[in-house]
Amino acid sequence: MPIETIMDKNFKDEQVILPAFIHRPDLQSWSQRGVFGLIAVAGLTLWFYLFVPLLSLLAWWFGWHRFDQYIVHDYQQGFTQHLAVLVAVVMVLGLMLLGWASYNILRFYNNERRHAMPDVQAGDMAHFYELETSAVEQAQASQVNLFFYDRHGKIVNMAFPALPQVPEPEQKA
Repeated sequence: MPIETIMDKNFKDEQVILPAFIHRPDLQSWSQRGVFGLIAVAGLTLWFYLFVPLLSLLAWWFGWHRFDQYIVHDYQQGFTQHLAVLVAVVMVLGLMLLGWASYNILRFYNNERRHAMPDVQAGDMAHFYELETSAVEQAQASQVNLFFYDRHGKIVNMAFPALPQVPEPEQKA
């Protein structure tokens, strides 16, 4: 049994014919798409201009109402006495943050500690891999490198095969 929708209930005996571009928006011309796009942008702009400030006003009122209800007029829990302590804690934390920022400004002013790592020299790389410096330089210069390792990951041999030469196509005169 098919599911009956509101459209089916309201238009049981009527034949509803919808325009073709509702089902196929690609049938709309670029000018129609542009006009409907401008209408949508205008509607969103109007909504942001009118409705969002109203939501902000309601949120502000709700927040003030809650603050007034639970902080200012709640004498049984003594929140008004603790409000001064809360403000003092916020002030102390803010002063600590300002002090830390001032210390860092004084310590690192005009002192750039970040810089690029120095290039690794062939001698250092040869020492690390326990190779000859000339072998490292040859490996850096070649296009294809084959390394052979032992069980412990130490390089035991290297090969530098040449790339095959592709013959250039003959030019017709």
